[in-house]
Amino acid sequence: MKRDIDYLFIIRGLAYNTKNGAVNKQIYHIADYLITCGYKISILSLTNPLKDFDEMYNTRLSHKLSIKFKVIYYIHNNMIFGAITKFFLKFIFNDSIKRVKVYSNINILKKLNIKNVITPYWWGVLFSSNYLNKNNIYYIIYHNYESSNAISSEFESCTSNIELVRDYILKSYNLGNKIAGSSNISSKFTNEKIPILREGIDTSKYDAKISPEEKKDFIIIMPLRAQKMKGAIYALRAAILIHNKYKDIYFESFGDYKGDIPPFIIHHGLISTKKLIKLYGKGKIFILPSLEEGLSEVLLEAMLNGNAIISTNAGDSKYIIKNFYNGILVPIKDEISIFNAVSYLYTHNDILLKLADNGISTAKAYDYRIMVRDISSALEYYKNKNYKNSVTKSDY
Repeated sequence: MKRDIDYLFIIRGLAYNTKNGAVNKQIYHIADYLITCGYKISILSLTNPLKDFDEMYNTRLSHKLSIKFKVIYYIHNNMIFGAITKFFLKFIFNDSIKRVKVYSNINILKKLNIKNVITPYWWGVLFSSNYLNKNNIYYIIYHNYESSNAISSEFESCTSNIELVRDYILKSYNLGNKIAGSSNISSKFTNEKIPILREGIDTSKYDAKISPEEKKDFIIIMPLRAQKMKGAIYALRAAILIHNKYKDIYFESFGDYKGDIPPFIIHHGLISTKKLIKLYGKGKIFILPSLEEGLSEVLLEAMLNGNAIISTNAGDSKYIIKNFYNGILVPIKDEISIFNAVSYLYTHNDILLKLADNGISTAKAYDYRIMVRDISSALEYYKNKNYKNSVTKSDY
């Protein structure tokens, strides 16, 4: 007898590992909310979805796996993984873990009685479409993959067939109920009315409770990430310009960037949430250098902790930031503009404190509890819409 699942979440990477990105953290909040509503929830986490995609659709999207990755892939797709994730997920879902089952093999889709799928990934939509009606697939779109550059940035490490990936992404838009992960994404679908999900953070968890006025040292915090579209190189160029002029400005950074980092920057790499919150509490300025971005969680987390924000006008930053009210927007690929913004705030402390204080108020409006309210409304919207459509069709 097949196990009944009300909502299956399809995600990428290890289920308990939030280092896979902000998207998975949003999914955990949504899953936990639905659990508390009494639904039966399961998670399907895939380490190498493109390899699974090749096997299901007879394509050649994924690169040949290294020996190291083959070992990880093997462990992840076997029973050992279930026990490991069961242990770690209790730190995410708390007491609700007793009602969550984690899977890691794509073949489980054949063995479960799945009523609905929620996924933020195009391949998750395509996998689901083989087993479910499109009305039961909910596609939360967090990233704009209209350009080949954006796709290349996301998938360059695992595929060389970027154009074919783009074709599949565009196809996925028609195979489920679309939910925009940000206002920026919503603007890409002007001919359709789709619900918007306001991405959120845990404002109680990520608050170091240090006011902007308490911060003594002039420290700039920067996320440095490996993907080219995250713009690390421009943050580093700006940091060199700033360091050359202002010797009493200090730099600390975090992220998976593997390139050369000047010795005057303290780089923490991939750090724990606890250490990250402490880092936010030290910063006077936070620089987000992305070339393309959804709604940046790290931007909101830094805002919450009284960092004056300097961000490129990529993605949803331009919707969140009001220039010289709660931050400063600069053009992408422009280290000079970043340098000028820092110079201005360095010499205008009253403005810096104003941006920091207003940023705290802004960040509090993006609490994840608002997001789960949005997902509830989105699910209800599509259930009513699909029901009305089915009634209309049956009348003919």
